[in-house]
Amino acid sequence: MIGHMTEANAQLDDQRPVAAGGRTGSSAGRGEATRRRLLVAAAQLIAERGWGEVTTRDVAERAGVNAALVHYHFGSMDSLLREAAMARLEPELAAAMAPLTEDRRLEDALTEAVTGLDRFDLASQPGILAAEVLLRATRDQALAGTMGNAIRAFREALADRLRADAAQGEIRGDVSPEVMAVIIGATLDGLLLQRMADPEVDPAEVAAGLYRLLEREER
Repeated sequence: MIGHMTEANAQLDDQRPVAAGGRTGSSAGRGEATRRRLLVAAAQLIAERGWGEVTTRDVAERAGVNAALVHYHFGSMDSLLREAAMARLEPELAAAMAPLTEDRRLEDALTEAVTGLDRFDLASQPGILAAEVLLRATRDQALAGTMGNAIRAFREALADRLRADAAQGEIRGDVSPEVMAVIIGATLDGLLLQRMADPEVDPAEVAAGLYRLLEREER
């Protein structure tokens, strides 16, 4: 009963007009602002403390909101942590992989994509979050499913690009674009881990080597 009352009070807090210079905002706008604060706070805390060490109280205090709002907006702490981690990582991953699906020379695109992985070093929030997500996904089927969907979407877009390149004779055509996309994706995933462990790995050399594997052989 007390728990229900606390959540009900939290909902009222989230919907109550907030005075700011005589102005009030809509409850929907305030609710969305609260969601954003919780997502940002949760992502920060995962990177700072590790996934398993983040509590509802920690997130609420960092976001400056009532702790019951975590469950009001996300249903559970697990749901909040999943959404927070992916909301922070997905734009970074999309930016790093974007060159591979854009209309530019594949060799240049590979170089830029490989170099872009530097944003995930273990001294950065995205790098630490990526490591935390990979570890957590081994125990969390919902998170693994979200990651799987994002990976498949990227592979499909990359396969379309490779199919066009092969049709124009720019790369070898004896391996299916879908298989090539898996190989490139797996190489980038592995390189991310290699760079985390050994920052001395030269991304330009890796990109050049990968492109040579895709090049059409001269006859």
